[in-house]
Amino acid sequence: MTQECWVHKTANVLNKLPKSQQPKAKRSLQEIWMTETRTEAVVAFDAFIEIYRLKYEKAADCLAKDREVLLAFYDFPAPELGHEPERPSDAARSRASARLRPFPGRSHSKAAFADAAASTANF
Repeated sequence: MTQECWVHKTANVLNKLPKSQQPKAKRSLQEIWMTETRTEAVVAFDAFIEIYRLKYEKAADCLAKDREVLLAFYDFPAPELGHEPERPSDAARSRASARLRPFPGRSHSKAAFADAAASTANF
């Protein structure tokens, strides 16, 4: 079965690592999908595989088997943001977030919480 979602793939890869290695590995996985370009993502992807393959082969193989599917979202242009971010890292985070936005009619939990908090502020 092909794992197309970075959230689930991250969980599956982390489950194949010891608890002590999981925080560092999670940051490395986030670096892959938060990059601005496919080239940067490929470099980060290859670095993860190289670092973890020797000692944690199952984790590296779990990630490597879905490489093309996981990197496919770089084949589509990111939507225009309408503003210039203050820091370069904000640009990458915004573009990655834009690719991962929920379907219309649904919102992220933080956004939903903020809306709820704003609507109850007048009471």
